[in-house]
Amino acid sequence: MTSSKYQHGAVKEGNCNACHKSHGADYAMLLKKYFPTEFYTAYTPLEYAMCFECHNKDICNDKTTKELTNFRNGSVNLHFAHVNRTKGRSCKACHEVHAGDQAKHIRAEVPFGMWSYPIQFTPKDNGGSCVVGCHKPRSYDRIKASSN
Repeated sequence: MTSSKYQHGAVKEGNCNACHKSHGADYAMLLKKYFPTEFYTAYTPLEYAMCFECHNKDICNDKTTKELTNFRNGSVNLHFAHVNRTKGRSCKACHEVHAGDQAKHIRAEVPFGMWSYPIQFTPKDNGGSCVVGCHKPRSYDRIKASSN
């Protein structure tokens, strides 16, 4: 993990206690706050209380934005599109919790039950592209929306 190219803030600082209680916690994985263990979960800010200790709690609230996130196609908020629905995806569906070798902490693979699908993320100046087994290859551009 420490040799991974991209480390999450607390990992980079060597501060496991930012997220975990080492001598016991009320939540799975010794987390200080709740985070869903399920792959699919209906979105509420309380479901992601652990993430929102550091990350903007409003990131998944609006369908469109020009400010909340850089993960958008034009003004379409792609965090909202992936997470804010009845069968929303957990953050860890796409992001490594601790560290990884792709920009934006994108996982090498999406874990899905007994299977996993590789992810190839390519960052670009105004967006990026994602090739993954759960949907067709997609790209996004914050300035001029891509048509996928």
